[in-house]
Parts: sequence; structure tokens; C-alpha cells
Amino acid sequence: MYRITLVLILQNNFNFVSGIAYDLTIPDGLYSLSGLNAYLATQFVNLGFPANLIVISGDDATQKTILTFLNAGDQVDFTQPNSVREILGFNSRIVTSASAGFNEFSDSTAAFNRVNSYLIKSTRVSQGLNINNIGAGVIASVPITVSPGSQINYQPRNPIPIDASELVGQSKNAFTFSLLDQSLRPAPTAGELYNFVVIFR
Repeated sequence: MYRITLVLILQNNFNFVSGIAYDLTIPDGLYSLSGLNAYLATQFVNLGFPANLIVISGDDATQKTILTFLNAGDQVDFTQPNSVREILGFNSRIVTSASAGFNEFSDSTAAFNRVNSYLIKSTRVSQGLNINNIGAGVIASVPITVSPGSQINYQPRNPIPIDASELVGQSKNAFTFSLLDQSLRPAPTAGELYNFVVIFR
């Protein structure tokens, strides 16, 4: 529950009301809960509010998020388009603070772990590893074993061999590689570079 990815999903808007309505757009990136709160705190301060106007925290026991409001009457509007409601586990509704220090639990578990692993896909083979019983040219699966903002260095102890018998007697002048998430969607890298080694035997 401590990894949140706000990328390629067009759900980066945090709409809140404190006197008047505000719409914050959270930049694409990898956020921990503390990182997300730090970003929101800077935006609240820039708008003239206290940094802790609205604080998002997590409940480990239920895997839900908690909104904590500084003031009574303030709102978070999850009915607006492109809201972060699904990531935070809220239904399409308006959450209103009943009192100062009011806490509201999300309706369902948070979906912070949108990206659970990375897949390396290549046009070098047509089948590759089976992903959900589908051969999609995936040649490697890389688990995420570090916190957001950290580098993943992964080397499998026993690399999985991939049948490339279709290449016997054939020639290929060019092939491509791409980085995907576990659902075969292009994985965001926020401009960071990645590299890997492919061994042919």
C-alpha cells in the first residue's frame, strides 16, 4: 500500500473545497503516502492554507486510506472527472468534514500498487513467457523490490529459458524492446533510463 503510481491513467486531479473550489493536478510520478502528502502540503501552502489542511494516511489493517480534515465544512470532491478517487479507494462522492480533525475512511481498498512488476517485451520472439496464458513476446518479468524513487537491480538466480526455435534458419536485421507493466501497458519511467542484458545460447 505504500507505492502509488499516477501515470497513464488520467486520474491525477485532487478537487477540494475550502471556502471556494480548487482543482490540483498531481504530476505523473511514483508517490509514497508521505510523498503524496508532501506534494499536497506544498500546494496548500501556495494557496494560502496550512500545510495540513487535508492529510491522506493509510490504515494497514484494512488497506484503506483516511482523509483527515483540519477544518469543519471542507470537502474533497471525488465526483469530478479524472479524480484520484480510484487510487485512493473512494466512490464517486463528495466527502465533507463534519468537524475539525474529522477522519473519513475510503469506501474500498486503495489501489496504490498499480504497477506491481515490469515486463520486458521483444519482437525477437513471438511467444516468450506466458502472461495470463498469453504469449506476447515477453522475455523477462522484473519484480519491484524497492521503494519509490529507488533503483531496481535485478538478476534472476535461474533465468527462465525462452524457446526461440522459430529463429532457427531465419534471420532478423532489427528487433525492438519495450518496458511494460504486469498488464502489458507501457510502463512509465519518468525519463529515467533502463538497461538489461540478453543472452542468446
